Amino acid sequence: MAQSGFFSGTVLVAENSHVIYREAFGLANREWKIPNSVDTKFRLASVSKQFC
Repeated sequence: MAQSGFFSGTVLVAENSHVIYREAFGLANREWKIPNSVDTKFRLASVSKQFC
């Protein structure tokens, strides 16, 4: 999905405070073709509402 341009973001899987997997996919800025990294900062708006 990332290679086709449908997904841009970062995936982190952790268990008991131990990181099992982390990887960045797609572009942080499509206009300038800047790739995402595991350190990319995202504006998330109301993402936490799904956990209320």
